[in-house]
Order: sequence, then structure tokens, then C-alpha cells
Amino acid sequence: MAPKRVIDEGTAAGELALFLVGLVKGAKLRDLADQFGRSSSAWGNYLNGAQVIPKPELRRLLEAYTPAGPVRNAAVVRAGELWKAADLERRLAVTGGDLARQHERHQDALEQVIKYQGLVAKAENHLAELRPMLVYSKIRLENAQLQLRRAREQEQAHLQEQLGFAKERLSRYVYSRSVLRAAG
Repeated sequence: MAPKRVIDEGTAAGELALFLVGLVKGAKLRDLADQFGRSSSAWGNYLNGAQVIPKPELRRLLEAYTPAGPVRNAAVVRAGELWKAADLERRLAVTGGDLARQHERHQDALEQVIKYQGLVAKAENHLAELRPMLVYSKIRLENAQLQLRRAREQEQAHLQEQLGFAKERLSRYVYSRSVLRAAG
């Protein structure tokens, strides 16, 4: 047997539950389940305020437990007021839960944004540290290319000079051979 729940009288659902308990005057849960459908545990939840009774069941309950006429009319009005208040309370609780979940998601997203902003700041700091190194490396590369070009130009000039000397020697040799042949 399930433990009995205490009705929370400070809530609209609790007030509706107290009204229902007074209406059924000690009827057994099993009898209510047999007569109106639903399970015994569902009727237990309606009568202790854990759940709001569906409106059609409330209407059927009022018809079965109140005499026709002004007594029933008064009970219908009072039950309608209590049901609206309990339903509103339940919907607000659900919406509040949705708002809490939305707030949690918002907080999670905000934390992610802060985390990524921190990563971006670190990356920018690293880039700021690397930029001077990049400029220095670029200057060294350009300097090395310039030195290589100068070395090639100097080597080429040196080779041109040696070629000039070699041509001059060759022309002297050819001239001296031709003089020797002519003399000889």
C-alpha cells in the first residue's frame, strides 16, 4: 500500500484536493477508479493534490456526488474556480521549469562564450608575440637573398675577370705562335 501524501493546503492544487475529499466523503480509491475510470493511484494523486484532476472527471464527479439543483450549481462554480487556479498553478510551475532550463542553457552558453573569448585572447597574445619574430625572420631571409645575389654577382664578375685574363693570355699565346711560325 502506498504511503498517504499530505495535502499542501497553501497551494491551489491543495485547495482543489480538499474540495474533492469533501465531495467524495471518504469513498475508496478503488471504488472511484471502478466508477469513473483511471487507476486508483491516479485518484489518489487527484485527492492529495499531487495532480490536477482532468476537467471531464471533475464534471462527472460533481454529477455523481451532488444533488441536482442549487447545491450542484454552487459546487460546479466553486469547483470551476478551484480547478482554474490549480491548472494555472500547474502551468506556471511547468513554465517556471522551462524558464529554469532556458536560464541554465543561457548560463552554459555564456560560460562557453567567456571560455572562447579567453582562448581568443590567448591566441591574440601568442600572435602578438610571434609577429616580431615573423618580421625578424622575413628581414633575415631578405638579407640572405640579397647576400646570395651579391655573391653571385661578385662570383660572376670574378669569373668574367678570369675569363678576360684567360682570353688575353690565349691571344698572346696565339700571337707568339704565329710570330714564331712566321719567323721559323
